Amino acid sequence: MEMLLEKERERRNAERKFNEVLVTIQNSEPFQHVFKKYGKTLKHVFDYYKEDPASKVLPFSGFMHFASQLNIFPALLNSEELNLIFRSLTREKTGEVGLLYDEYLQSLLRITIKGKNTLNKVYHKYKHQIAQQTKVEQHEMKKMIIDERKGQGEQYNEEQEQLMKETMNFAENVVDNNKDDVYGRIEEAKPETLEALIFYLDLPNDKKELAEKLKGLRKENAKILAPRDKKRGKHL
Repeated sequence: MEMLLEKERERRNAERKFNEVLVTIQNSEPFQHVFKKYGKTLKHVFDYYKEDPASKVLPFSGFMHFASQLNIFPALLNSEELNLIFRSLTREKTGEVGLLYDEYLQSLLRITIKGKNTLNKVYHKYKHQIAQQTKVEQHEMKKMIIDERKGQGEQYNEEQEQLMKETMNFAENVVDNNKDDVYGRIEEAKPETLEALIFYLDLPNDKKELAEKLKGLRKENAKILAPRDKKRGKHL
């Protein structure tokens, strides 16, 4: 029993040290430049998915709806990977569990690191459009990402994607507490990798246009989840 407790303490200490490394990366000038460049847009998205305007944190359900509606899930990461990100950022919290704005930004960094292999290819294909802020339809980038994952032995069609979203647990983080939150070679995620993620999210700079897009995504999400949530009640 004592040996198990010691292993758990070692694992938690290693996780804390790794979290400190990620905070250092997040606060570094090159990454801060990207976050500040898109700051107003990202803050609006954060506020939109908070659910409760009076709250300072993004809850688990809001985080998962954000990932689903903006096609991070399942195109870039699966639900377990997203669950692990949220757990890592909130494990030590008590009371109202959720992500503060800076932690939400770190969740984007973590998504970037986990999806770095694909996002680096997105950047190299669309680097001129990213530099000039020229719009590329998300479905075009999403198709490229899905094709890339097919090459890695992962594939699904639209019907399977809808089923994954229908069966996703938005209400509760049920990831195994003993499951390691793996990121691989974090140095392969560059500031441009982060910018590729934000570009992929296809978020309008104009506040009104962004609000309309997010409302539209919410309506689309409601259609997908309607059969399930008529039985469960409220959905985002």
